[in-house]
Amino acid sequence: MRKRQVRGRPGTRALALVAACALLLGGPLAACAPNKADREQQAQRAVGNPHATNAHRIEYGTESPRQYGDLFLPKAEDRKHPLPLVVFIHGGGWLQHSTALSTEKMAQDLATQGVAVWNIEYRGSDIHAKDKDGIGGWPTTYEDIAKAIDFIPELTTKAPAQIDLGRVSVAGVSAGGNLAAWACSRPEFPDGAPGANPTFTVDKCVGIAGVYDMTLAYEQHDKFVRGLLGGSPKEVPQHYFMASPGLNIAPRAQMTILHGKNDRTVNIDEATFYARAAEAAGQQVRLIALDDATHGSWGKIDGPQWKRARSAILEQLSVKR
Repeated sequence: MRKRQVRGRPGTRALALVAACALLLGGPLAACAPNKADREQQAQRAVGNPHATNAHRIEYGTESPRQYGDLFLPKAEDRKHPLPLVVFIHGGGWLQHSTALSTEKMAQDLATQGVAVWNIEYRGSDIHAKDKDGIGGWPTTYEDIAKAIDFIPELTTKAPAQIDLGRVSVAGVSAGGNLAAWACSRPEFPDGAPGANPTFTVDKCVGIAGVYDMTLAYEQHDKFVRGLLGGSPKEVPQHYFMASPGLNIAPRAQMTILHGKNDRTVNIDEATFYARAAEAAGQQVRLIALDDATHGSWGKIDGPQWKRARSAILEQLSVKR
């Protein structure tokens, strides 16, 4: 059994919390210092971002305040023709306290390239929550993603710009990469399964540092999977199967996977597993393995890792900049 690379030495409880915050939010350690300003910012993140910069908030559901997305658009002179749409899904361990704020800069940056970007929120898991009402996990987290995707035709009627429904891609980072690839797998799901029988099919996906086999992630000590899926692979095998895009390949989908060879949070085994499974199923798949990309590299907008991911998204939509 292949094991995940060993992480750094554990420090004090406070340092561990700071490191975990930096990992989830994709920022430097200094940004997670436990001062008053950060506590206020974290409180805002817990309830969402009501004032997203240059974005139009559009709700895709009414079951939870988390069922919304912030739509970022290019400048007015770049909206003369219907815009391709990128549905962007944030990561953060599928956790409730992780929010779409973590991918806001990515969405803004993509929008400057002439595409519309719908940066969506969803309910995450929290095994310690006393009140489970409004909390995600299996299958709620995935059902929110399905609902957001099925809402896309209606999104075009609410957006202050024309959207090209023939050019839609879903992209995500880390846990969001899992959810994005899962969204493309939905046509393969049996009747009655969460996300089955989509009313709008997305057949283009870019997964960034994603998880595609949940059992493999569990075996490599991913600390978030058990809480998300409600048990171990032996306890809830069907949950692990249905949440694994690499086990539910949609042959007609076009998939691009980006992953760092030195990613110590999500092992590149996830990417190579998906690529092998996709090729065997006849899916058009492209694996881009970077020699120098840690798990947090993708959130650095000026870094080469994000620029490579951005190019992959634009290429998939045939956008030339």
